[in-house]
Amino acid sequence: MRQQGFTLVEILVVVVIMAVVISLAVLSIGVTGHDAQLDEESRRIAGLLGLLHERALLEGRDFGMFIEPDAYGFAVYDVNRDRWFPFDQESEYRHRALPKGLAFQLELDSQLVVLKPPDPNLTSDSAPPAPQVAVAASGEGTPFRLTLLREATQAKATVCGDAWGRIGRASSDERAAADARTPDQQHAVDTQRAASLAAASAAASAASSAGAAVPEPNPCDAQPAKKP
Repeated sequence: MRQQGFTLVEILVVVVIMAVVISLAVLSIGVTGHDAQLDEESRRIAGLLGLLHERALLEGRDFGMFIEPDAYGFAVYDVNRDRWFPFDQESEYRHRALPKGLAFQLELDSQLVVLKPPDPNLTSDSAPPAPQVAVAASGEGTPFRLTLLREATQAKATVCGDAWGRIGRASSDERAAADARTPDQQHAVDTQRAASLAAASAAASAASSAGAAVPEPNPCDAQPAKKP
């Protein structure tokens, strides 16, 4: 009668299988380009801008977001004093520095904007510069594309906004997949995206006419990722 237990060969087989599974998991993370920290930061920014859009409509005030090379904050426009003021009275809208190793790239009108650190000579009585991204009381906003970049790995995540104040996001693995495409592959994806957007627009118009709820498009889909 065979004694219960595992032989050395069986144990080695199990160890090899576990090693293969772990290796595949690690490779999968590297191939997809997923960066949890980038995605968390981009998700936070998209959420704050979305909330600010709702507040602008409800309160009838103009808000904005000012962006530095590795930090960001928010501002509110005072109509009576005709100037922008930091909007940091509420903790969620406080000035935030990005985690070490992350930086911003900002595009307005498809052009890269040179981001500058705050002027150290700026006093509380000085008028701060206007924010690069505005969120108007009318519901309109500055069309923009804000990329969060990890300098060590070149991993990216993106937050986008359109002229109607809609905010969208592309995660780090989506951006990695876009950057890995050849020009022909990217052209095919852009063509398919344009066709999908046209179909979605037609469907949205039909649904709106019928009084049905219309899902909002992601502004990042309308702005294909560019290769650096």
